[in-house]
Amino acid sequence: MRRKEREITDFEEMIKILDESNFLTLAMINGNEPYSVPVNFGYKLDGNRKRIQIFIHGATEGTKLSCINNCPRISFSAVSYSEIGTDKAPCGWTDFYRSVCGKGNASILEDADEKKEGLICILKKYGYKGPAVFPAIMMKKTSMIRIDVEELTGKFHEK
Repeated sequence: MRRKEREITDFEEMIKILDESNFLTLAMINGNEPYSVPVNFGYKLDGNRKRIQIFIHGATEGTKLSCINNCPRISFSAVSYSEIGTDKAPCGWTDFYRSVCGKGNASILEDADEKKEGLICILKKYGYKGPAVFPAIMMKKTSMIRIDVEELTGKFHEK
C-alpha cells in the first residue's frame, strides 16, 4: 500500500467496514476480460476471528457462476463511507472514505445445509431476526457462492 498512513491494519476495524457496507463489488475473470458486479453479501468468521468466509447468493446460471467455474480466483471491495471533499482549486478536491479490499478462492456450494448457512449469514448481515425457513423450491433456484478470503486490507481517509 502506497499511503501507509491511511492503511487499516486492525482486523476488527476491517470487519466493521464490512458490517457497515451495503454491498461489495465482486471482481472476476470472464474469459480473457475483467468482470465486476455489485452484490449483497454476508460473512462468517471462524473460531479465532481471523479467517473470514463471504457468502453471495444468486440465480443458478449466469455470468458470475461461469466466471467462478472457469477461474475461482476473485477479488472484492466494499466501501462503508464516501464523501467528496470540495475546494476552490480543482486539485484540492479529495474523497474521504473507509474501504476494504480482499481476494481469495470462490466455491459454488451444492450442499443444502451449506447453502442455508450462507443464506442465514446474508439475512443476519442485513438485520433479519425472524425464523430462517427456506422452501425447497427456492433452494433449487438459488445458488450460493462462498469466498474463502485469503487477504483483507483496509484503507481510510477521513476529515
